[in-house]
Amino acid sequence: MRAVLSVMLFGSAFLLLTACDPAPNVTYDNQTEYRLCTYPSEAASAEFCDEIEPNEGQSYLMKVCSGDDPLWITLAVGQGGATIYTRFATCGEWDGTTVTIQQHGDEFVVTDSLPGEP
Repeated sequence: MRAVLSVMLFGSAFLLLTACDPAPNVTYDNQTEYRLCTYPSEAASAEFCDEIEPNEGQSYLMKVCSGDDPLWITLAVGQGGATIYTRFATCGEWDGTTVTIQQHGDEFVVTDSLPGEP
């Protein structure tokens, strides 16, 4: 009985913590022929990234943060490749944002649904 009660209390505490600190959901619309990587930081790295497949739309939950917490998002062409987009906003602003990536010749054009200029 104690084990069941402990599991229930632990599970409730976990749900409460994750409800208090949600991760913003960002949708990427990759309209290019390249695999892209997204990083929750100001710079791309050769380490792990969330991949965005060519010609696909994908949603990712970014790192856990909330409200006015700052969050940089960086996009690169492949893991550790050239950076094509970097933007800063609060976690609350990022939540529900769509980032669209297009290619015109050799140039990448990245737009987002965040308010204001990038």
